[in-house]
Amino acid sequence: MYRLYKIQQGIFRSERVAIQIEVQKGDIFTPEILAKVSRITQEVELLPGINNYQVLSLSQRKLKVRHIDSTRGIRSEPFMSQIPRTQEEIETLKRRVYTNRMVYGTLVSLDSKATLIVAGFFDNKVNPKLIYRRISQIIAREQDDNVSLHVIGRR
Repeated sequence: MYRLYKIQQGIFRSERVAIQIEVQKGDIFTPEILAKVSRITQEVELLPGINNYQVLSLSQRKLKVRHIDSTRGIRSEPFMSQIPRTQEEIETLKRRVYTNRMVYGTLVSLDSKATLIVAGFFDNKVNPKLIYRRISQIIAREQDDNVSLHVIGRR
C-alpha cells in the first residue's frame, strides 16, 4: 500500500479522498481499531457533498463477501456487519480479507497494518475548505499513539 500523506494546505481540491488508518503496533484486526474504522466511515458518509455510493471501507455495508451455502445457494453478506468482538469473529474477518484479492492489498495492506477508507464526492457540491476542516477534525479526534491517519485527495 502506498504511504498517503497528510493534507498540508488549508485548501484541498478533490472529487475523491482516501483516508489511511495505520497502526504502529500489532495489526488492524482488533475491536478498537475496527471500531475506529467504523466511526470514521460513518463520519465520512455524513460529509457535505459526499456520494454515498462511492464510500468504501471494511465497515461499509456494500463491501460484500459471497459464498456458497449448501441449502440456500449463493449468499452475499457484508464483510463486517458489526464490529468483531470475539477472537472467532476477528478470525472470520481476517479469512474474508485474506482470501479476497479485491480487498487484500487494496483496502487492507499486505502487512495488515493499514486500511483505507475511500470516498467520492459529487463534483458540483464539494466545498473544499469545509471538507478539509471536517476531515482535519476527524483526524485530530481519532489519531493516537498507536494510530496515525493519512489523507490524500485526487481530482
